[in-house]
Amino acid sequence: SPALMNRFRVKWIDELTQDDMTQILQERYFDIMSEELLKTCVNIHTQMQNKAKECQDGKTYYTIRHLLRWMERIKASSYKDSKDLEQAIALEAKEVYGDGLSSLSEQDPHVGLKIFLDNLLIENLSKDYHDDNIEITADGNTLFFGEVGLKKNGERTKHIPGPTLLNTTTTKRYLKKLAKAVLRKEPLLLVGPTGGGKTSIPRYLADLISHDFMALDLDGQTDTAQLIGQFIPIEGEEGKYIWRDGLLVKAMREGSWLLIDEFNLADPEILERINSLLDDD
Repeated sequence: SPALMNRFRVKWIDELTQDDMTQILQERYFDIMSEELLKTCVNIHTQMQNKAKECQDGKTYYTIRHLLRWMERIKASSYKDSKDLEQAIALEAKEVYGDGLSSLSEQDPHVGLKIFLDNLLIENLSKDYHDDNIEITADGNTLFFGEVGLKKNGERTKHIPGPTLLNTTTTKRYLKKLAKAVLRKEPLLLVGPTGGGKTSIPRYLADLISHDFMALDLDGQTDTAQLIGQFIPIEGEEGKYIWRDGLLVKAMREGSWLLIDEFNLADPEILERINSLLDDD
């Protein structure tokens, strides 16, 4: 309210400038690429940031977190020379800046943003890189999706049976993207039309590497107790209670993957709890 706001000295915190972002990258990533390439990355980020503002959907935006995530992914890539480094820069940019963009119709503003990203990468890196011919292979206890490897686990205690998917080109591409996010410990928000595989692909990946997997369907009736936990009465002992973990806390304690379905239907209180968990500050 205006009465409350008047009690504060309001100070606007503006976005970081290109010079600010370049200084941050030079300090943190000077060992993985030249100053010139770092400036190129900052320029690509800034142009995507500005172009996204034209979408006017209120949901498409890029922040310093996208830029840092891009750099961290490049740093983790197994490039051997300048050609491999350029390929890593391009492919990781497409994942960090392009994977969240839908392309359901030609009228979708995201389609134009994807094309803009592709052209921007060609303009700055002089070649259009693609991640083609992804194969699923095994080497001992590690399953590889392209060059991305995940270690197989032993016996599982938490498992939700599901269909075995065919390893089509699209399925293998999504498996690799998910595997890379698992390696980077990145929380994933899967968005898309019904029947596209948002639930079945993560479950299939868990099956392939024998990882514990749990699922929770959210709706307007879901409360924080189902996620966090609650005190419940001890049977036969009047006035005594015991704490029972919710599904989210169980998954964190046991190292299980947790798929939270229908995330968009959750009560704001639920979303705030999850937001605080994902905060990297």
